[in-house]
Amino acid sequence: MAPIGEYGAQFWLNAGKNDDPAVRMFPRLPTDMVYLDGFNSQITAIIPPRDVVVVRLGVTHNKSHWVVETFIRQVLDCIQS
Repeated sequence: MAPIGEYGAQFWLNAGKNDDPAVRMFPRLPTDMVYLDGFNSQITAIIPPRDVVVVRLGVTHNKSHWVVETFIRQVLDCIQS
């Protein structure tokens, strides 16, 4: 099991136990997601089993109004699995 925020091969890993979301950076997102974490909440998230790449290049000055996990979850919910 990988700890929260484990770094592997130039990517951050959202690894952990499926039944224990407390050990993942983004508990509501797949454990096989890998991501690149950028400045001001820019992110590239890759979910290989779903053939999905989500890229967010916006600037976030107020972090309380932007939740990366919610954004990616909403994108995944819009795509048929």
